[in-house]
Amino acid sequence: MDEIQEIKNRLSIVDVIAPFVTLKKTGKSYKGNCPFHSEKSPSFIVTPELGIYKCFGCGEAGDIFNFVEKKEGIEFAEALHMLADKAGVVISEKRGENTKPIFEANKLAEKFYRFSLLKTTEGKKALEYLTKERQLTLENIERFGIGYSPNSWDQTYTTLTKKGIKITDLEQAGLVIKKNNGYYDRFRGRVMFPFYDITGKVLGFSARSLDKNDGAKYINSPETKIFTKGQTLYGLFTNKKGIRDNDKALIVEGQMDVISTNKAGFDYAVAPGGTALTKEQLELIKRFTNNIILSFDSDIAGINALKKSIKLAEGLDINIKVLNLENYHDPDDAIKSSIKKFETMVDTSTDAYSYLINSYLKENINSPTKRKQTAKEVTEIISTISDPINRDYYLTQLSEVLGVTKSNIRLTRSTQNNPTPKQIEVKGTNEEVIISILINYPNFVTKYENEIKKAGIEVKITDKELKGKITMLRVGQVQDDAENELIKRLSTIITKQLEKDLKEASKAGNKENINKIVLEIKKIKKM
Repeated sequence: MDEIQEIKNRLSIVDVIAPFVTLKKTGKSYKGNCPFHSEKSPSFIVTPELGIYKCFGCGEAGDIFNFVEKKEGIEFAEALHMLADKAGVVISEKRGENTKPIFEANKLAEKFYRFSLLKTTEGKKALEYLTKERQLTLENIERFGIGYSPNSWDQTYTTLTKKGIKITDLEQAGLVIKKNNGYYDRFRGRVMFPFYDITGKVLGFSARSLDKNDGAKYINSPETKIFTKGQTLYGLFTNKKGIRDNDKALIVEGQMDVISTNKAGFDYAVAPGGTALTKEQLELIKRFTNNIILSFDSDIAGINALKKSIKLAEGLDINIKVLNLENYHDPDDAIKSSIKKFETMVDTSTDAYSYLINSYLKENINSPTKRKQTAKEVTEIISTISDPINRDYYLTQLSEVLGVTKSNIRLTRSTQNNPTPKQIEVKGTNEEVIISILINYPNFVTKYENEIKKAGIEVKITDKELKGKITMLRVGQVQDDAENELIKRLSTIITKQLEKDLKEASKAGNKENINKIVLEIKKIKKM
């Protein structure tokens, strides 16, 4: 029996769907309101005998894997492992690439840290910090899996090795550090905040010191086989339902902001976790919503972070707004003052481009030098907007702020050091866009030869039919933008083919191929 069929045999589709939909039995089937669209009369039908569901309102249909993929915002490989864990089915992994021991080490560490916080004398200080100073409830602590690492050089690794975890697995998980011929605990005397993946597995930790004299207030797990800070969002697993239900994500700076907003009823916040917001993190959010609200400082560093985020969001077709915290230090501070006022702040968030333009009103733009610098910086951002109507709208705003005509702003934009890009249009099938890019930039043919073959693309550089059809609207760096578009399109084609191969390999019960394909999918996602 192959692994997919074994999972289906062990899990009832009704049990998988029931946590998300109130189902009522009607004959041999079950009926409920569709979880994928809003409806008053139930048209979502689950048929246990066939192991399938179908919504006669929006057309969504499939088996338990399709449901979990759609509802959890994950892909087939992730759904396969998630349901396998639920069913108790072991998905074997390629030797040398097995990450299960690392996940197991993190899982036990999370439990140990939780016990240390709630059940030990030493943990009382950390618990008082959380419940009294931070005003968290035990429910908040439990919801986010918060714990405490004992202030000891070896208590964590001694406890976990006694439970059967190998010291080498603890090292690979980043829980211990090797020195000379021995090991010592990485996290000591700190409040522990676990990072979860989208399915709830522990990837790593962020640890806050309780010692005010400690030079490192926060330290994170090092990058491991399963944990990369730039590809992880704190709070996403806990708040993903709230993000989907509210159709927006509030991006805050720290873990406590995520927890305090959740406690106050704003269950749609996430935090980058000690890194600048990345494309990979935005892609994670995009699985659940196309709308984000940024809560950054209004200082120079915050404005620079906003600029970078705007560029990334525009490339992913994500709508971006900015939260105006007024005189409050952070969302946690604002919420402690007034939950109602914070709700108004969220509801009246300013679109990112207007916020960026208005931020320059605070600067002295009366001097020619300052006006020129402002025009240069802001038009570089505005020029990334793909929609011409929106682009013109923000140019109008900028011209009003600077007190100059739009034509002069455009002149400033066109005479910057970066060359004017080709005005091309990113439309058509993946294959058409890929071929067009390769014709415009033949050097990519050799550079991405293997990926092009995997995608099944045939390129004739002499064929000029598609020449000039693709476009990057960003000022300068045209070739870099074209390369990013090429990578995205190639990745889409190859991933779809690999997921198809994965389903076939799973049906055939070919474990070796399953492992190879899963690893290949992970590699493609890192292109």
